Amino acid sequence: MTALFTYEIEAICENEDGIAMCDESDADFWGLYERPTTPDDHGNCLAVWVADFARREDAMVFRDILIGEEP
Repeated sequence: MTALFTYEIEAICENEDGIAMCDESDADFWGLYERPTTPDDHGNCLAVWVADFARREDAMVFRDILIGEEP
């Protein structure tokens, strides 16, 4: 069976304009995003924000729970 979604963890920084993805070494927190594996009617597979985490390890555990793996 093919997975319906993939999950991505991104390093996020806060700056004067809001937030932006950045290098891991500069991260203020970590965002978890869900991306469909099948394109929509327009051919897009846009990621959707799921949650933010203070630690990358916490984001990884939550991702593993979502995909059904033991953390």
